[in-house]
Amino acid sequence: MNFEELIDAVKDEEVTLDLDETQVKLASVGDGIILATVYLGELPDETLPELRREMMAANHLFQETGGATLSLEPGTRHAFLQRRCQVSGEGEEAFLNHLAVLVQKAEEWKARIFSIGDENDFAPDNPDLDELFSGQKIVFRV
Repeated sequence: MNFEELIDAVKDEEVTLDLDETQVKLASVGDGIILATVYLGELPDETLPELRREMMAANHLFQETGGATLSLEPGTRHAFLQRRCQVSGEGEEAFLNHLAVLVQKAEEWKARIFSIGDENDFAPDNPDLDELFSGQKIVFRV
């Protein structure tokens, strides 16, 4: 499936991309905008208050989210990282760059969520985009 076919598929229904161990759900929100969402997991009870504060601080000016937004599903402890991508006008390269950063930040937040309280401080890796997608097997599911 090429980029144009992917965008057309997303217009009709939600599409899930398998990027190694990370699933990214793509949904059209109209006007050439796609919402890319990664499920991070369920926040542990013992660290819920601390993680909520960290997530809110990270969202401020997108400081620790790479332009995405961290959220909790209402009424649950399920955490998500989401980014709106303007595909009409920006094109394939910009879209793929947004996805690469989203996946990178999602992995960082998963590590942070499930290692908080460990002796080691959270220190995210910051590979460049070529490293992030090199050797990646991308599977499109419609």
